[in-house]
Amino acid sequence: MTLRHLQIFKTVCEKMSVTAAAEALGMTQPAVSIAVRELEGFYGVRLFDRIGRKIYLTEPGRRLQADAEAILSRFAASLESIRGGAGESSCRIGANATVAECFLAPLLSALQAAVPSTAFSVFIGNSREIEQKLSENALDLALLDTVGEAANRTAEPLCSDAMAVVCAPDFACPDRLTVAALAAQPLLLREKGSGGRSCVDAVLETHDCKARPRAEGATNLGLLRLAEGGFGVTVLPASLAEDALATGRLRRIQVTDGAFFRRYYLAYLTQKYRSPALERVMEAVRAFFAAAEPR
Repeated sequence: MTLRHLQIFKTVCEKMSVTAAAEALGMTQPAVSIAVRELEGFYGVRLFDRIGRKIYLTEPGRRLQADAEAILSRFAASLESIRGGAGESSCRIGANATVAECFLAPLLSALQAAVPSTAFSVFIGNSREIEQKLSENALDLALLDTVGEAANRTAEPLCSDAMAVVCAPDFACPDRLTVAALAAQPLLLREKGSGGRSCVDAVLETHDCKARPRAEGATNLGLLRLAEGGFGVTVLPASLAEDALATGRLRRIQVTDGAFFRRYYLAYLTQKYRSPALERVMEAVRAFFAAAEPR
């Protein structure tokens, strides 16, 4: 078994097609099939199920896929280091919409100051997109406010943040509400599956309530504008509502029997090689969010 075997196997996993993998690698289809059979013989297991004209990873195949990615990543880093690849490094960060709105600009400034030799690139999307890109090793780390369970991935809690219940100053809503009374208001909420919506739904469920939103949106800022326009009550990260509250464009509502908080996470592939530069980036991320944690 050689690194070439693992590179061929990794490509077949990415393409889920021996023919497409052969084209990508500049090899013949039989040569790719032979390499896969040699790997199966080496490990004494079947790596793919062949059903009809399609192939599917078996459970041992999925485990080898994770190991192969880690081994090849470490080899590439070793090759770069040994061949004198010192100098500027790179870091690919994924952030979901809430993290981007609340933290991304000051975080990037802090990272550039802490690790000036690293070039940062950022992808902003919803949590599902970020998690998918992370699983495909298209990102080095991800910053999220909700993380699903997945093998070969670590999610570190970074900090928690209060959420504010707000509406327009003249909106017909009392200054103090129970959770049940809040649920009966015309709510402006994030879409199902987002971290913000999960936070709201969890609090309502503890009081046997269910949200029936007047509006659902993919961005907090869009909901904030609707609330300012008097269309209903929204629940936002407190930091996003600060300016509108200070200038009187929004009014804060106190919920008497519940509190809304959300957590932020640093997620990364557990077996992925982390260079010294990437380790410094991750330490800087942890330090930034530790300072952002409400005291």
